[in-house]
Amino acid sequence: MKATRHEFGLSQADGTLTQKARREWPRSFRKDGLCGIYALFHGGELIRFGETGTGLHRVKRGFTVSLETNAEKKNYYAYHFRKRYKGKTLVVRYYPQSSAQLEYQARRRGVEAELAYQFRHRSKNGLWPKEMTEIHFCNGLKPREKALVNDIMADIKKVSVGSRRRREGVRR
Repeated sequence: MKATRHEFGLSQADGTLTQKARREWPRSFRKDGLCGIYALFHGGELIRFGETGTGLHRVKRGFTVSLETNAEKKNYYAYHFRKRYKGKTLVVRYYPQSSAQLEYQARRRGVEAELAYQFRHRSKNGLWPKEMTEIHFCNGLKPREKALVNDIMADIKKVSVGSRRRREGVRR
């Protein structure tokens, strides 16, 4: 599975995207009709899974809208954690899927929930991803959705191991 990776900075003032990050946000991340699953990392640690029906435009909006005054704040409240990352750099890994694969939001949310559960199940401390605020469990994932979860978890394990080795100065 091919994941797209993008690193972006958050402002020191309010935890929104920096002006540089806004300018550099890849236009290819906004593809109408393309849905997917994303994983957010800080310092090599997975902090959140999410689902989107509008490409990574959803993530960009989550890091640009005002949470206090925006009429859509309910839809972006899950991004309230950004205040804890003021001045930090985050990395998003995006796993695009065709609309036919994850057409319905309930199916995407089911995959997102299974990823969070698998992360907790496989972690040494048994904790959920640090910034998960809600989980929509869905009974009966389809075989292709289960395969997607396994592929994403394998990719995240590979990324996390590589990040840990870089932080610890370990070479292969």
